[in-house]
Amino acid sequence: MNKIITSIAAAAICAAVSAEIVKNPDPNTLWIENGKNMKLGPAPRKCWGIKGNVKSSAVENGFKLGPSGTLGTYVPVSKQYPWYCFKVVSVERAGSGYHALSTNLNLDIGIFSVVSKIPKGIYCISLEGAKKLKEKPFDNYMRFDIHSANITFEYLGMFKEPPCKISFGSAIVKKGSNAAITITTKEPAEMVQLKFYKSYTMPAINVIPGVKRYLAKPVDGKGNKEWTFSFPYNGFKGVDGKIGSIVIEAVVETKDEVQSYIFFNQIPFEK
Repeated sequence: MNKIITSIAAAAICAAVSAEIVKNPDPNTLWIENGKNMKLGPAPRKCWGIKGNVKSSAVENGFKLGPSGTLGTYVPVSKQYPWYCFKVVSVERAGSGYHALSTNLNLDIGIFSVVSKIPKGIYCISLEGAKKLKEKPFDNYMRFDIHSANITFEYLGMFKEPPCKISFGSAIVKKGSNAAITITTKEPAEMVQLKFYKSYTMPAINVIPGVKRYLAKPVDGKGNKEWTFSFPYNGFKGVDGKIGSIVIEAVVETKDEVQSYIFFNQIPFEK
């Protein structure tokens, strides 16, 4: 009897904010969550399961989550949609404790975290290295952990192509080699600037001593949609180089806007 009452209560909590993740709204999108009527409750297969003190509220430009706890749910994943993206519009520190955002897709590609400083921008995480992925979509558990922060998201979802992506010319960046990065944009760009951070506590990484602005160069014949940047890599002090330990911010200026895209190193940098 108690189990029946518990399941009814869980369903009621989910139903009280009745809305669903939108699946396949366009050919580029497997699913998207805009949070306008986000489901929160104890049952992650029926809604966003929560632990801790996490609340959701719809705001004009998206939805706000915080201040501390875990949200998790089951979402479709597929090889055909290998990009997980979410847009952070604003961040407010809540209290003086540990301040961080992390996300785990449970696909054996790592946990991606930013600690002490949570950058605004569009976070683009590639799933191409996830061996668990199949061509046919299947439901997989994903989670967010928020600590001492109220974060406004515009959306989160899975996509065939992100609005911007980066790639490296090798499977590992070895010490003594030239680290080459290619930045591909959806729209023609007028300028692409890169910034590098250690993901834990977010100090800036000086990849070229004496240089303060790391400007990428457009590739000839690509209509200003492909840019490159390279630097001699000899190790980063205080950075272990493991997947997810380095944050790369691409600031892309087009004729209409300036937008930051946040990436994590998804190949290792030799320590």
